[in-house]
Amino acid sequence: MTGYSMRLPKKSTFNEARAAALAELPIDGKVLWTATRRTCAQMELQSSILGQSLPKSIGTSGMVFVEVVTETASGDEGYNPNNANELIFLLGDYAEKGGRSELLVLH
Repeated sequence: MTGYSMRLPKKSTFNEARAAALAELPIDGKVLWTATRRTCAQMELQSSILGQSLPKSIGTSGMVFVEVVTETASGDEGYNPNNANELIFLLGDYAEKGGRSELLVLH
């Protein structure tokens, strides 16, 4: 598996979402960058410990791309920084902001 999603409580702020994302990484996890897009927020996290534990075929950088979205009761997605209720994690090296455009997430 190279990705997964995680639900957060309704009305979670972006800062709470960032903290929840970091909590998924080993203790050396850090935020490399964050960006706000029209329909989401994005961040790139990195953990050397994670990178060392991954198979070489996946990559050893320990970088994780995270998209932060707001999912409504009807299943629509957008972004509200005061209601960031879903995190989408993907292993991926996007060391600079803008290295990845908005994701198409299929449910």
